[in-house]
Amino acid sequence: MKRTLSALFALAVLATLVILGAISQPISKRTVPSVYASGCSNATLTGIYAFTLSGWATAPPTHLTEGKSDVPEAAVGLVTFDGAGNWTTSFTLSKNGDITSATSVPGTYTVNSNCTGTMTGAAELAIVILGGGTEVTSVQTDSNTTSIIEIKKQNASGCSNATLTGNYAITLAGWGTPPPASFRRTAAFLRLLGDLLRSMEREISPAVLP
Repeated sequence: MKRTLSALFALAVLATLVILGAISQPISKRTVPSVYASGCSNATLTGIYAFTLSGWATAPPTHLTEGKSDVPEAAVGLVTFDGAGNWTTSFTLSKNGDITSATSVPGTYTVNSNCTGTMTGAAELAIVILGGGTEVTSVQTDSNTTSIIEIKKQNASGCSNATLTGNYAITLAGWGTPPPASFRRTAAFLRLLGDLLRSMEREISPAVLP
């Protein structure tokens, strides 16, 4: 009986030591998932992606004293990465309501091991790769621009009219083109005239009361 109790006690002590050893194990030796567990390279980006751009661009001045005039811009299009540092894009761009389109515009890109990088071509971009290459978030670094670009990988099987079916919710956001200066001056004059007439009405009304 005593031998049995001694054996059980020894097993309990051993189990306690094993547990304490696991708890006291340095954190650096534990398995901790890394944000860049597999890292990134140019090969991380491959295939066809859809992108949206929104932000502001600066229109060039028409004369030296005009200074800079910020104008809104937005774009949608496709980007194709070859996995070896080259990309092409086709897009439709709206800059202050002026629409332009382009196809197969070439460029180059570089991806760092920490999943950041740059793109050069139709625009200069600083990029961060997400989801193992399924998404790219970026900011335009061209001078006098403040725009963000979101890039998402497309379905490998492609799309057709049948891809869109059912009910969808939509949102619209953006900016309208300012009216001509002559219209703004007329509107300001009419507001001033309205204020003057209302002031005259307040002055005349007490005088005509019995």
